[in-house]
Formats: sequence, structure tokens, C-alpha cells
Amino acid sequence: MHHKLAASRWGFHWLVVTLDMRKGLMALAFHLKTKIWQTGALEWWGFIDNEDVYLGRREFPLPPEEGDEWQVRETGEVFRIVDGEIHRLGQRPVEESLW
Repeated sequence: MHHKLAASRWGFHWLVVTLDMRKGLMALAFHLKTKIWQTGALEWWGFIDNEDVYLGRREFPLPPEEGDEWQVRETGEVFRIVDGEIHRLGQRPVEESLW
């Protein structure tokens, strides 16, 4: 396991980087209790309620912080970070974007 200090305009964050050999993906933890990772297709996934859950692409907040809420455009699912964990809030109709 490697630990790296990453600087961004939002400050410094410790990133825990691991290689998941079962999936061949890298998992990134931004002070979250929920295990998350990004695929080579730039899709974000998380391990929620013992299953792999699609968290979106561009709509996923970076860096993810307490209280962030987002809706996945492809599925309509809504998520929020509460007490360092990503929670599903349900589904809402997806508004069509003009672009």
C-alpha cells in the first residue's frame, strides 16, 4: 500500500492508494469510510451495502466532502456523504441538459 500527499487548490489530502487485484482497479480514499475507485473510463464506483455501485462520472464531487450531494445522470440515483460515508438517497427524474 502506498500513501501519497496530494496538493490541490482545496488543500492537502492524504490519499490511500491500493491495487484491487480482483478488479484490476485502483481504490482512492479521500477521508471516506466508503471504498471508492475510478475506472480507466473515468467512472466512479463505490462499495455500498456489500455491492459495487455506480457513482457517476463528472457529477461525482472531487474532492468528495461531508454534505456533498449529487445525482448520476445515467441512472437518476442520488447520493450524499454523511458522517464520511456515501449513502443512497433514492432516484429522481433526470433533467435533460441542453449540451
